[in-house]
Amino acid sequence: ETLTPRRRCATPPAQFIDEVGAMGIEKALLVTGSGQRKIDSLAVLQEVARRQRTSAAAPGPSGGVALHVAYSPYAQDLAAELLRLRAKLRTGVVGGVWLQLGSDVAALRRGLAELKRIAHEEGVGAEQLELYGSVLMPSKQLLARFRFRPWVGVYFSDGYLTDVGTAMAITREVLQVYAAHGVTPLWESRIDKAADVAAIQALMDEVASADGAADGTGSDVKRQKR
Repeated sequence: ETLTPRRRCATPPAQFIDEVGAMGIEKALLVTGSGQRKIDSLAVLQEVARRQRTSAAAPGPSGGVALHVAYSPYAQDLAAELLRLRAKLRTGVVGGVWLQLGSDVAALRRGLAELKRIAHEEGVGAEQLELYGSVLMPSKQLLARFRFRPWVGVYFSDGYLTDVGTAMAITREVLQVYAAHGVTPLWESRIDKAADVAAIQALMDEVASADGAADGTGSDVKRQKR
């Protein structure tokens, strides 16, 4: 089970993480959020790492609840984003990375390559780091909502936002990149009926079939974990 709480309490973050682990929660996503904050996710990770060094807690991501962090390969200042990602991984307590939404497939490929390079340089093996990637199922209603009320830190091209066909083609490419890099898709579209599930399943199967045809494995390609 993964916990993404919007906490508003006086409990110190590191202590709160201990309490979350005691509840049986396996993973927690640490996100600073927009605007200025007194304590951000990097500071929390550094405090958790410090506490692990001075206690009997098992070192690394396996010590209690697994801590995951956010990363945007589409960030306008990618150099700053990568510096922050490196600092997070350097703490030694990060067990997973969640990729932000976006429509620039070239930026996604580049950002994933940089993530893996930095993880390798910081001694974080591929088996230690779970990767999740946000993705949407495009629809006229959803695109209209994003045009008028975009999410902070999310960048979509005009082509993506104005044409469902274009958005769907980009979504297929994003899923193909995710599959190539071992990223588990995280669907952030509203899913409240069987038809929604069927549409996502059909798209995932289509992408898997295309990948299989490209590498000669055909329909034997395994489906990604959802």
